[in-house]
Amino acid sequence: MPTATWSTCASADGALMIAVPADGLRNGFAYGLSWDYPSRIQAESNAKSECMKTAKENDVDPQRCRLIETFKGKCGAIAMDPVIFTRAAFVAL
Repeated sequence: MPTATWSTCASADGALMIAVPADGLRNGFAYGLSWDYPSRIQAESNAKSECMKTAKENDVDPQRCRLIETFKGKCGAIAMDPVIFTRAAFVAL
């Protein structure tokens, strides 16, 4: 089964935010992922901006963006099945 994946590693601070619609993942989701920022606060701020941007693009309420994880010296990945798009999403840190 084909999948779409994206991953990154952070030597400095990173953050992940995700917005899930009130009715669940069947209609999509939004995320913001940042890495290699000089501080946790800057990483969170960038992840929030990215999450809000993709939320608007994907017709998800930007106010649903929530901080999932901050990380430093770790890797993160997001994967989804392009056939069913966001009905199946996996995030690992």
